[in-house]
Parts: sequence; C-alpha cells; structure tokens
Amino acid sequence: MAECPWNGCNRIRGIEFPKLDRIDKGFYTGDTAQNRKINVEFEPSYLINYRVILGTFVFAFIKTANMTVWESVSSDTGTRLANSIKFLSDGFEINNGGLYFEVNRLDYGYDWFAYK
Repeated sequence: MAECPWNGCNRIRGIEFPKLDRIDKGFYTGDTAQNRKINVEFEPSYLINYRVILGTFVFAFIKTANMTVWESVSSDTGTRLANSIKFLSDGFEINNGGLYFEVNRLDYGYDWFAYK
C-alpha cells in the first residue's frame, strides 16, 4: 500500500518526520538588540528563521531542540552558530551580542516558522 505523503501521516518514502502539535509564523525587522524575545505562545522544537533582502530570500538559520542552548545552523555555509537562537517556554530569543549577529541585523527583514 502506498504511503500517504500529506494526509496526516508522518512517513514519506521511509523517512519519519516528527508529528507537529503547533505551527506559528511571523516576521520581524532587525534592530541589532541583544537578547530579543519573540513570543509564539509555546516552546518550539524546530525553528526556521530566514532573512529577506529586498523581497529575496538570502539564507536561513535552523534551530532544533537537540542543539545546545544558543546554537543554530546557517543554511548558506552549514556552519554551527554559537550565541544565536535560544528556545523559551513561550517562544524564542535571538542574541545579537555574540559573534553571529546575522539573526537580528539592522533593518533587515526576517520571516520565521516555529514548530512544536
């Protein structure tokens, strides 16, 4: 029997995906603030935060629950970023005070998707 790709199942071609209880999305404009909190009313397990310049996708920052507290991964280089994104019980926090300030660069637009 063929597996259902989008009909509520969590397996596609043998790959098991986590079941998601909640999804939220949003947008913020970078302001270079350190420890900026984004409220999503639940603690995410996965986060995709991507920067947009003049309406064009540039690259994403990906955070999962199994990463260290402030760690994320940049999609452009695959580099693990310390001091970038932290999950909170009611959302996530971005840290612009570390070496990797790309998650809150001044006047850049950021779209994000949080999953639980």
